[in-house]
Amino acid sequence: VQRLFEEDKIYLNPKLKLSDVALAVGTNRTYLSRYFNRQNGQTFYDYVNTYRIQYAEKLLKSTNYPLPEIAIKSGFNSISTFCSNGTISISLNSSITDSCL
Repeated sequence: VQRLFEEDKIYLNPKLKLSDVALAVGTNRTYLSRYFNRQNGQTFYDYVNTYRIQYAEKLLKSTNYPLPEIAIKSGFNSISTFCSNGTISISLNSSITDSCL
């Protein structure tokens, strides 16, 4: 699982589902869901969004992409999904924060 996220960056797929990851690691959704909840202390989607937020932070610091493009490149379906996931609680400049308000 860790390799899929850290090396393959599977979280960049905006349509990623628990069943996709389960298939990739050769297990079932129920077992994998329990793994995320018990081992990581968060749901699958919270885990995915943590990676997406970290990736977005890197893009924000290293590129001049507009915020909607960063959201899409980070695996979010839209700018509104990006903004509603707590991404903006990270220390960003006010012009970026304003884009989510």
